[in-house]
Amino acid sequence: MSSFGTDLDEETTDSDIQSFFFSKLRYCFIMAVIHVKKSEEVDTQIQGNQGKVVVIDYFADWCGPCVGFTPTFEKMSADITNAVFLKVNVDECPEAAESASIESIPAFHVYVNGVRKEVVVGASEAKLRDAIQKAQASL
Repeated sequence: MSSFGTDLDEETTDSDIQSFFFSKLRYCFIMAVIHVKKSEEVDTQIQGNQGKVVVIDYFADWCGPCVGFTPTFEKMSADITNAVFLKVNVDECPEAAESASIESIPAFHVYVNGVRKEVVVGASEAKLRDAIQKAQASL
């Protein structure tokens, strides 16, 4: 095994190596989770992204499942490039949490054209991906 964590042999081409590195770099540059600090910013993002799905992760730093799900949420933002991903810390932005009627975290709200279409409570990648797909189908 090479120092790059992959098996290289005589048949490995420069193209294979480039593909490997670009696939890893993709996550460095495409992950675009917006950390929202004010309730007004949440509203601006929801209303300002017409024609796109907006996914909001309501979380807290003290919440174990929230913290554990962060890498998954960031990877989803890289995988699903036609959606806008936001994170709202309920302790730093309680007005936004109250406005969204957040009662349990992590909570994920999925919007299309300014309208909340889906809600997922709990750290479930499968349920969140399903909610996003349903929202995308309604575009």
